[in-house]
Amino acid sequence: SKDKKDVKAEKGMLQTLTGAVSTAQPGTEPQNQEFEECWIRVWQPKTSQARKTLNKNAKAVTKALKMQKKGDKKGKEENGDEGYEVLFEDEASVAGTASILGIDDTLDPVHLPSIPNSKEFKAKYKLAIKDVTVNKRAKNVVVVTTSFKKFKQTRELIFQIEDDAVSFVQTMRQQQSLEEGRSKQKLQAALGGITLMPKEQISLLIEICSAWDLPAADLFSSDPFVSIVFNGQELHKTKHETKKLDVVFTLKTDSLFLLNMSARDFFSVEEGVMFVVKDFDTFGANDVLGVVIVPPKMLYTCNGERMVFDLQNPNPKEPSKGKLAIRCRHATDNDQRFMANYAKDQKQAEGDASEKQSGGKGNVRSMISKQSKVEKKGPDEGARKYLVRPFPDPKREEETKWMTERDIESETMKESNHWFDMGSGDLGRIFVEILACDDLPNLDAGGFLGNKTDTFISLVYEDSVVRTDVIDDCLAPRWLPWSKRAFIFHMLHGSSQLFLGAFDFDGGVVDDHDLIGRVAVDLSNMRPDTEYVLCYPLYDTAQMSKRKENGTIKIRLRIELEDERNLILTQVKPPPSIYVNVKKKRDFRVVRYTCTGMYDMEKFSIETITQYVEELESYKHLAYYVEDALMTLLLWRSTASFSIPLPDFKKSEEEKSAARNVFEKYTKSQTVAFPIHSLTAFLAMVILVERPGLFPSFSFAAIAWGMIAITEYRRNSPNPWARSKGFLEMFNMLVLGSSMTTPHDIKPDENKEAAEEFQQQWTKRVKDAEEAAAKAAAEALKRQEEQLKEQEEIGEAEVDISTKGGGVSINPLIAFKPILYPIQQALGTVCNGIRFTRNVIIWEENYFSFWVTLGSFVLAFCCLFVPWAFLIKWTTRIVVWTLFGPWMKAVDVYYVSKLKPLSEEEEREKKAKESETRKEATELAAKNARIKREDATKLKVMKKYRFGKFISKVPILKMDRFPDIPLPNSSATPYKPKPVTIAELAMEEAGRNRTRIPGQQLVGDMIPTIEMPGKTDAPVGQAAKHRELLQKGALGANKGIESDTAAYAKIGSVVIVAGLVTWFGVPVLATTIKWIFQGKFLSLWS
Repeated sequence: SKDKKDVKAEKGMLQTLTGAVSTAQPGTEPQNQEFEECWIRVWQPKTSQARKTLNKNAKAVTKALKMQKKGDKKGKEENGDEGYEVLFEDEASVAGTASILGIDDTLDPVHLPSIPNSKEFKAKYKLAIKDVTVNKRAKNVVVVTTSFKKFKQTRELIFQIEDDAVSFVQTMRQQQSLEEGRSKQKLQAALGGITLMPKEQISLLIEICSAWDLPAADLFSSDPFVSIVFNGQELHKTKHETKKLDVVFTLKTDSLFLLNMSARDFFSVEEGVMFVVKDFDTFGANDVLGVVIVPPKMLYTCNGERMVFDLQNPNPKEPSKGKLAIRCRHATDNDQRFMANYAKDQKQAEGDASEKQSGGKGNVRSMISKQSKVEKKGPDEGARKYLVRPFPDPKREEETKWMTERDIESETMKESNHWFDMGSGDLGRIFVEILACDDLPNLDAGGFLGNKTDTFISLVYEDSVVRTDVIDDCLAPRWLPWSKRAFIFHMLHGSSQLFLGAFDFDGGVVDDHDLIGRVAVDLSNMRPDTEYVLCYPLYDTAQMSKRKENGTIKIRLRIELEDERNLILTQVKPPPSIYVNVKKKRDFRVVRYTCTGMYDMEKFSIETITQYVEELESYKHLAYYVEDALMTLLLWRSTASFSIPLPDFKKSEEEKSAARNVFEKYTKSQTVAFPIHSLTAFLAMVILVERPGLFPSFSFAAIAWGMIAITEYRRNSPNPWARSKGFLEMFNMLVLGSSMTTPHDIKPDENKEAAEEFQQQWTKRVKDAEEAAAKAAAEALKRQEEQLKEQEEIGEAEVDISTKGGGVSINPLIAFKPILYPIQQALGTVCNGIRFTRNVIIWEENYFSFWVTLGSFVLAFCCLFVPWAFLIKWTTRIVVWTLFGPWMKAVDVYYVSKLKPLSEEEEREKKAKESETRKEATELAAKNARIKREDATKLKVMKKYRFGKFISKVPILKMDRFPDIPLPNSSATPYKPKPVTIAELAMEEAGRNRTRIPGQQLVGDMIPTIEMPGKTDAPVGQAAKHRELLQKGALGANKGIESDTAAYAKIGSVVIVAGLVTWFGVPVLATTIKWIFQGKFLSLWS
């Protein structure tokens, strides 16, 4: 050592080791997997006697070298074996040691020292020859630098004689010159056929998924964490989990890390990547629970799949226990960006809805602020103007700072200036504009002094959450076109609802935003190319019967569907579970209130139980619907109307001029009512009586026909907002790709009187029926009381003389919570199931209703071809004649009676086999459940990091007890976009006046990405996508792309024509050829 403090010199022996190392796995060819490696090993004498022997051998070797140089053969004969002691393990390896001593391999191996005897020498360490550098030589001293990991050390090697030092330097040069070839050989063996690019750099994303069945390093548990070691260096380690033997590592515990290095360095390491599972100890060393070594090739070829390894105990005397699951893939650019941001702890949520929001002036400022004024001069002199909130139009500040009520209403209905484009779906888009609220309650103190409700609207749709601007101190707020009010949501599932919540903004740190009311907008019955202006009443809940209306909200809504057929087909799958995250607790409450209302039906409450019981009792009203349907069916009451044209030559000239064609000039339409359902039921019953084998087919057909009858009943409702899509409309969507219906055209207050009269009649009928039932129940109770009174006059025959307990009664509700809460949960499950079934039957969930109806029709058609009578008859015959005949006695005599019971050994084997089968099934189920829990836990932590730590589930299906229906003053008109030039259209489709905010739907493993459609609508290779919006005669207006419907129509026409030609042409052609070849044609000419 060059260190002057190290005065103690070490004496030992240097040895070069070269040999073949095999990396072949079982079942592979080893010849292509071998490579050579070379090390320098340092041996140290164990005892002083061994040290003396080493010196003696060195002198003998020195003498032998001198004899070799002089060519004195006689000296060799005189010495013989006297100068050496036997310190060799074998003679075959003696020649390998000669090189380090500088001796020719042709010398007698008996006279050369080889691998020292393990009894006399011990191997101190070995170094790869590539890690040793010869700096210089001075006589018998060689200065070398050794490298191990990050540590370097310079040492002096002192040889007995100068020739040894020279031989050592020569051997080192010789072996190091061969290192490049050895490295290539080793790399090819490690690659196993993988081809690397020159100077390739690899970046692997490795994830520690989970570990389970770990040994308990502490008393009953462990505090596990995982350390990743490569080439002796710790690259990464996770955080420890406290007191767990089954642990899932997440982003929070640093489960992800990047391995960046050159591919050559990665594959040149013999051991591979080592995953060491340890138990964390605050004091003392961490205990090793198990080790997994993964070869570089396995990690290099991984594509993110989950790999499970058995943990190996580093102590071979102790059994191994536990498993470790990891994932690995080549890191993408997104992975590297994410890891860089995470390393810097930049926890900025993507698409977070809990943005900073200002609003609410506070009590004092509201009291002194002027909200309105009377114009004293100008064209609007004498008119009352109101302060425009939240701010005037930036392009017209002076003009729009104060406006009259009429001007504000006019501006409100104009098109919005800017849109916020949100969400992850690709089925279609929903355009929503929040216009106004009216008759809101004042939730702020000091209303008489001007401090009123500060309103904002929260919108939740699938994986998107957003808010409008806050309108201060106003009970009838209006959101103007330049404010934040317009939103575009991308659709993931056709049954999803749009949730709106009106809140009073509170700017305090502790205060929550107060809920005014919420609405669930049903989008499934709305048609594309229609602009809806909808007004809804605001309620604080949709679950409780005792609720109060807190004003109204007005919105403007429009739907665009990319592919109506795809919309129908996606409803076959169950809806996904969707969650949204926010960063603050008050924002979490806003989202929860918006989706589910003020009352949490999951919390234990006697009121909740009462509401569930009340809801179940209310379903007895269904009996009235069933009674109406039966009476209509049995009494042949008219259910369908048909228009029949009749001749009419008495029309006035005005009526004739209003006619659209000649046919309408001289005809009039006569509406005829017809009992179509009664006729259908009668014919079906007549056929079924005569042919009972059609019962299964008719049963399914009855279900489908009943569903169609219900939707027709709804479509004939006087209230246009209570109608649903029809079966034929949705069937066209499936077959033709379009519903083939015109956009809705509903006027404000359309059929208002008829709808109110219908509702009043139905309410009166229910009320009369309930009063009759209550009267009958009261009479029954009265009779029961009279019977009890008579029984008391008679007296009891038996008398109980035991002591009765007394004392003060205590409210037992809290004590009975363990009993009542499971009942509440069961009632909630039953009510939710009934709600879903009800919604499917009455076509509230119209997509599911359509598939139930279509499936029933298909099953009915298939059952027509099944010979049920034949199958039932012959099945019963076979069963009776096989199992109940007298020949069963022979079966008993010759088979059953001769069956011997299983022996104890056979019984044990049978039970063991059954137990093994159950164990395998249980392990498979446990594995799948573990993977689901693992994925859910990781996704939860990832969503918390990206979007916020507070999570709310967004309902997809309609589970509210009281559905929200638009008010009669709502309207719907066909949407006619303003024609634009191709430049304006291209800029609009490219995203002009839009802000794209991705949704919160994450897809993928390890580092999931946000699922989102393209940022723009601009097509590739075309100027614009929707060319039908171009002005007439504009550039590109006549070069539209053919629609799917037109393409299918053309293809269908070609197929039909080809079929007709084949059907009629082939027989004619065949007959003609036959006629010619039979000679009739020739005989005719002859």
